[in-house]
Amino acid sequence: MTLTLLELLGSAGQVEDGAARVDVESSWCTAVRRLNPSMATPSEPPSKKGVAKKPHGVADTYFEDLMMRESGAWQMRCPNAEEDRVVAELKKKLGNLGDFSKEEFVAMTRPVLESAARADGNAEGAKASGRDDEAMEVADAEFSYLRVLRKVGPHIGRKLLASIVRCSLGLQFWGALKVLLELGLVTSASHPDLVQKLVEHRKADFLCLCFYHVLDLTPSDLMIGLKFLLEITPASGRSFEVVRQGWRRAACDAIDLAARRKENVRMSEYRLRDALGIVPAEGEGASGAAAASEREKRKYEKLVSRKNVAVAYAVAMAVAVDGFEGWETCLHALVASGQDEAVLAAIVAELDTSEAVQLLQYVRKWLDRYSGRLCSNPLPRGESMDSIYRVPSSQQVLQWVSMVLDGQYTKCVLSPKFLPELRAIQGSVQSVVAIGRKLTPLLGVVEHLRAMHALPARGQDSVANADYTIEYLDIS
Repeated sequence: MTLTLLELLGSAGQVEDGAARVDVESSWCTAVRRLNPSMATPSEPPSKKGVAKKPHGVADTYFEDLMMRESGAWQMRCPNAEEDRVVAELKKKLGNLGDFSKEEFVAMTRPVLESAARADGNAEGAKASGRDDEAMEVADAEFSYLRVLRKVGPHIGRKLLASIVRCSLGLQFWGALKVLLELGLVTSASHPDLVQKLVEHRKADFLCLCFYHVLDLTPSDLMIGLKFLLEITPASGRSFEVVRQGWRRAACDAIDLAARRKENVRMSEYRLRDALGIVPAEGEGASGAAAASEREKRKYEKLVSRKNVAVAYAVAMAVAVDGFEGWETCLHALVASGQDEAVLAAIVAELDTSEAVQLLQYVRKWLDRYSGRLCSNPLPRGESMDSIYRVPSSQQVLQWVSMVLDGQYTKCVLSPKFLPELRAIQGSVQSVVAIGRKLTPLLGVVEHLRAMHALPARGQDSVANADYTIEYLDIS
């Protein structure tokens, strides 16, 4: 018997035996397939990654258990009895972590993940990895488990996902936690002690992942994280160095990519010359490409554009490593994460004098770089070749300078510890400010052109031009 949707929802809490439960689940799937797609999928996607948009009149837990995000949209999801059973077992195990091992955790959760992989159409990958695990060592088994978790993580239930995160924290299974963080599936609302536990374990690299991928960090989380990064101890120093080495590897990869793209441009230029029968002359540059066909010219220009972006990114990555200590490379993540400015300003105002001086030293280094090498090689806006290692923009750096000076104004005036840094900042921005003052008179012309108003012509009468002023720019 096929139940209507309202009858099914009313009888869902009264079903106890397994056979009836299976019938309810099949009836639920039948009812969902008959729904209007516009009723099953909201008209617009959620505003934040990993945060479900709650329709009016639907409970949070019920909605999140029955909805599944896939490819930017929301789809209906059938209840899973196996997930509920595993969640109940994991909850019991969490009460006594001394008798719970990482291998046992993997053995309990992997069948559910593989079942989700088969339901998602990845049955071949799940079976192949299962056959390989029979002859694998423990490390290889964990690697295979993490591969399956990365595939099906966005498609498992909210309760099971929360249980996996809690077990990963309790068992210190950092690989699983890293996968879920990178997928954006971990929220501070479900795990309010996440940042605190990461700080207790001195996991600075995971803290950086939280800044990037956990979108609902609370002010207390940000305060704990910032104070941890400004606290330099031998134990935390080793954790900071892990992050710095990661930045070094990313910078080397960016430099290699820029070198390959420069080589591609050079080879493309020679191919264009050979097609035109032009012998390359020393110092001639790319003049032969101008006579190529329109299609070949567009291809060449695209390669040049990609090369320029890669070179700018490589310079920015190298600058973000050279001269920065381990704890400062960790601050890159917080500055570039784009947290709420009002929350950050309130946090910065609560810092001690020594912590505020350290933070001012850090942003002063960025000001030196943006007034020097990064000024001649700016990174295009919105360009980032890595989702983990992001270089703070000049706007973000200036925002943090403003927050420190505003929040710590009294200490900046009274404490002698701030004076050397303030003088250094003044020297860093002096040349840029001098150019800005000379560019200021052009603001009128820029606004005039932005509004798409025609500039006055020479032949117009003097009455129409009476209020027009010629603006003069002199950069020497």
